[in-house]
Amino acid sequence: RERLDRELIVTKHSDAATLLILKRSRRYFPIFDSILAANNLPLDLKYVAVAESGLTNATSPAGAMGIWQLMEGTAKELGLQVDEFIDERLHYHKSTKAACQYFKQSIEKFQDWPTRITSYNRGFQGMANALENQYTEHFFDTQMNSESARYFFRVLAYKIVMEDPSQYGFHLTDYDYYYPYHTRSIKITDNVGNLKEWAVTQGINFKILKMLNPWIIKDVLPNNSTFSIDFPKEDTNLK
Repeated sequence: RERLDRELIVTKHSDAATLLILKRSRRYFPIFDSILAANNLPLDLKYVAVAESGLTNATSPAGAMGIWQLMEGTAKELGLQVDEFIDERLHYHKSTKAACQYFKQSIEKFQDWPTRITSYNRGFQGMANALENQYTEHFFDTQMNSESARYFFRVLAYKIVMEDPSQYGFHLTDYDYYYPYHTRSIKITDNVGNLKEWAVTQGINFKILKMLNPWIIKDVLPNNSTFSIDFPKEDTNLK
């Protein structure tokens, strides 16, 4: 109770950070819920992304990237493309699908959700080693470093606060939230040598292209794959 209480206090009193997370939630939670449901996983796992990145495409000092904070090696193992042109850790849909694969693997390795969720922070091997070395089977029985010991409670605290924000002093109207972009997709199979110029020929600009497709790292696209590019719907005005 005391460990959860600590995280609730920290979340409640990190006013600006928590407020921005709440505002972003209606943009990204529909994506998470849809993909988690399609994978028969608990919808509450979306709060792992909140704890990881604050619902931004962040980069950690260790090199983890994206809204789910995946390391490059892990991302590639989970089927994401990461190279000099493309980093699908920054693709909201594909990175969420990759996180689902991780959670499915964690179900096979660990017997309960507190341990599985903590393994997202500690890593499969790190979590397994901690259990084995201490002759334990459960997160609650295992001594952890400070970050890992707090991690499950951080995820739980975000769930509690975000499901009833007014109780914790956050009073938002529907207008206050950031909503999903209205987009349409275009398939690209040919090399695009200059995305800045190409975007203008498509009726938008490079800024909008990057905002909707942050997984494009450079201003070119190679022709070694088929890419689905998001564009604003015709009746949508993005600035």
